[in-house]
Amino acid sequence: MTSTFVPSTPFAPNKISRDAAIKLASQLTYGMPEETALAFLKRNGLKEDMGAIGDSFGWSDGFTLSNGFTLGLIVEPKQIAPDGEWINGLLKKAYIYRPNGKNADIPLKNAP
Repeated sequence: MTSTFVPSTPFAPNKISRDAAIKLASQLTYGMPEETALAFLKRNGLKEDMGAIGDSFGWSDGFTLSNGFTLGLIVEPKQIAPDGEWINGLLKKAYIYRPNGKNADIPLKNAP
């Protein structure tokens, strides 16, 4: 699954730069629970200010950064919920969305 989160409205950015966000996100582990990843980022100063976009098959969490970039997390459910609820998400990918529209993947620990 590929997904791109493209902000359409301005957000109040986090006070963390692209480089600092890459350093933080690279400490995340492939397949870890979404809640654990979000809690780690929050403890380290990154607030999920863009919310999530997607569907019950997978979604992306977005974080605006201080220098115009965006950190995105791609999440897929452990099992698709019959009612379409976005639950039991597992981290599959992290990336930086660049203002020029190109994404740069961030390697996760234990990624296949």
